[in-house]
Amino acid sequence: MASTDWMEIYRDYTGEELDAEITKLKKEATLYISQGDGDKQYQKDLGSVRDRLHAAIRVRNERRGKGGPSWAVPDFSGVQP
Repeated sequence: MASTDWMEIYRDYTGEELDAEITKLKKEATLYISQGDGDKQYQKDLGSVRDRLHAAIRVRNERRGKGGPSWAVPDFSGVQP
């Protein structure tokens, strides 16, 4: 799933849910990549975890106004023709 898809999902979270998700993802991003239990092996795609964490933090920053505008208006008033 793309980061933008996760952003859309996380926009529906409450502030508390989003904070809990970010905390959980931070822990997952720093834990094991693979682990064995007897004859079973478990692997985690850290890229996916990082994408979700990035999306969740971007949504939190949007809500806090830290994301800044994604557009700008050029000012050519000081340019000589």
